[in-house]
Amino acid sequence: MNALSSSGVSDLRNDCAAQARVVDVSPALDSQTNPDRTEWAQGALLWSFVLSQNASSVGKLRDFISKANLNTLPGDGPVTGLSEFSTTQLGFTFDFAAQTISEPSVSFITDGQPSSAQLAEVDSTARAALDRMYSFASGTHSLSKSRSDGSADT
Repeated sequence: MNALSSSGVSDLRNDCAAQARVVDVSPALDSQTNPDRTEWAQGALLWSFVLSQNASSVGKLRDFISKANLNTLPGDGPVTGLSEFSTTQLGFTFDFAAQTISEPSVSFITDGQPSSAQLAEVDSTARAALDRMYSFASGTHSLSKSRSDGSADT
């Protein structure tokens, strides 16, 4: 089965309404009341769609936005320290309060589960490099999985 057709991308090609729905954040956000937060959320959705090429996965992110009650945040700019407005999907952590996208922390030791003998061979410099490699691999796996079967990390 073609990953593009199974993910809903082919449906977007000729349907302007479907294209607009990819970045639709209403009624969760109002561009008149919160223009910056609305634009950031729309940008996050569009970036996720371009990265994943999977309308279904982006729909899960849009569902998070619709349930997050972002209108309760003070002001229109970034607000830190509110974890209930963040979600990890498609291999990235989206913080809609702080308006940031980051890679989740992945550890070579925790996620790779090396043996004691393997750990004895790894110094702190190599461990930092391995942590970065595991983070990249984790994000890449999440993206390729979402492209092939429409699933996403939640």
